[in-house]
Amino acid sequence: GVEDFIDFKGFEKNPFAFMAKSHVYVLSSKFEGLPGTLVQALACGCSIVSTDCHSGPAEILENGKHGYLVPVGDYEELANKIVLQLKEPLCTKESLINRAKFFSEENAVNKFVDLFYNS
Repeated sequence: GVEDFIDFKGFEKNPFAFMAKSHVYVLSSKFEGLPGTLVQALACGCSIVSTDCHSGPAEILENGKHGYLVPVGDYEELANKIVLQLKEPLCTKESLINRAKFFSEENAVNKFVDLFYNS
């Protein structure tokens, strides 16, 4: 009964146009390393709900400061947080975009330079 609400587009070369127009980005992973899609969603200013799977989402979202984290497998809480994000977004679009800048190439290079040359 969701066909009137969801459209599965398939592969898209440039998903950022969709992310920028989305109200909520949901990551429901059981496992992650560094989920780049969360950083990309942040860069588009998209509100986030993510599972708090080992390694990645909590670090990117600063333990829930920039998006909701829910326990892996708790689909009811995931649904509740999606609805909450739709009704009352946790963060402003500008603050989400600002958080994404932490993961920029320029910032990463500066951190490495500081680590190796200023230590």
